[in-house]
Amino acid sequence: MKTKKIHIAAILLFAMTLLFAFPLFGQEVEHLSDVWKEFTYIPLKRVDRCKDIVEMFKHFGADEIYVEPIEGGRSCPGNIIVPLKSGTAKDRLDGDSVSYIIISAHLDMEGDGVGALDNYSGSLMMAALYKGLKGSERAHDFLFIAFDREEEGLLGSKAFVKKSRFMPKMPENIHAVINLECLGITLPHPWPEGSSDSLEDLFIEVGKRYNLDLSPVSIKNVRTDSLPFLEKGFPAITLDGIMPYDLFILGSRLDVPAVIDKNTFFQSYPILLEYILEVDALSEWPDPKNVR
Repeated sequence: MKTKKIHIAAILLFAMTLLFAFPLFGQEVEHLSDVWKEFTYIPLKRVDRCKDIVEMFKHFGADEIYVEPIEGGRSCPGNIIVPLKSGTAKDRLDGDSVSYIIISAHLDMEGDGVGALDNYSGSLMMAALYKGLKGSERAHDFLFIAFDREEEGLLGSKAFVKKSRFMPKMPENIHAVINLECLGITLPHPWPEGSSDSLEDLFIEVGKRYNLDLSPVSIKNVRTDSLPFLEKGFPAITLDGIMPYDLFILGSRLDVPAVIDKNTFFQSYPILLEYILEVDALSEWPDPKNVR
């Protein structure tokens, strides 16, 4: 999450242990545990972060992975794009219309920590969701994208929207963009400044099934990768797991794996997975408007 510089006096780190747990069984536990191990060592260089995320997707069975450099070069670093076709894709005829859901997070960091919260947490959750969705029935094709250079002004997402090997196929066929940011301090909630109202409402409804209030939480003076899509009129939402009083962590030496609560990170997974499947099942195109 790209922040403007904020000067805050010394603040004690807020911590909370949730008093409930969602059931996680079998393979779900195994692949979330694989993801959690990645917090043991987080590389600082963009090129190494890129390579680690590529390897995580390969570990979860991705055999089609693209890296689109933002400027120059032909490999990492760059935007990592992992397609996941719908169950009916093999029956699709050439020329058939395809609609996509994009699941995104940014891979780069800035500051004195290691960027565990901002935003390796989002990138690793994205890989876990790839694994979960790979075995599910889906109506849409998916693109999982780890955007590079978000911290430099959303350069990765802007570059993708402007020119990508995938964009000629789908400028009007983006069903929704679901962007993940800073997960693992609180359960995820919509960021209203960067989210379509219709997608916010659906996330709130999913939260109610868990008896949770997952209402939008406004955070000022930040920008993230859902914005270039909203500006082009595509339905998009950013889901994050921090509160305004957590912003002092971002870019500081506190942004290390210890700041992320394992229970909260694990409990975020089934909520996000169910929400994505709900977006996939929508019979009507989500309204892209963001007027709140």
